[in-house]
Amino acid sequence: MPTFADEMKKKVYCLVAGMMVLAWNGCGGKKQESVVPASISWLTETEHQFGTYHSRDTLACDFVYRNDGPGNFIIERLSASCGCTRASHQRDTVAPGQTDTIHVTYDGNGFVPGHFYKRVDIYVAGTIVHRLRISGNYEPEAEAEE
Repeated sequence: MPTFADEMKKKVYCLVAGMMVLAWNGCGGKKQESVVPASISWLTETEHQFGTYHSRDTLACDFVYRNDGPGNFIIERLSASCGCTRASHQRDTVAPGQTDTIHVTYDGNGFVPGHFYKRVDIYVAGTIVHRLRISGNYEPEAEAEE
């Protein structure tokens, strides 16, 4: 059966551990920007259909948006659904009224023929705020008979 001293040690340990967690989280060294709900409007569609293509070229498209919010729009990261899809953006910080472009490429070289469907998630403050989608269908041209 635990003694009174054992119970007090547990409580003091929990209190000290809690204070250490609070101190650790508060010592990031960076000033936190206030988080403003993402308010953007897309100037292009958020889904792009490449259609049927016959050569193993890298496919690319651009998605354009405008920051309609009262504060800066800061993309934390872009996350593609697989390694064959890449995404990049031009600006780290998009001020109210400014536009930005997210460039997405798909390299299906080496993959089997057929349909593909990929997505790119846009993270702001640790949360997915938008999702872009690309799709298409690879059909190799019939080889000429010898």
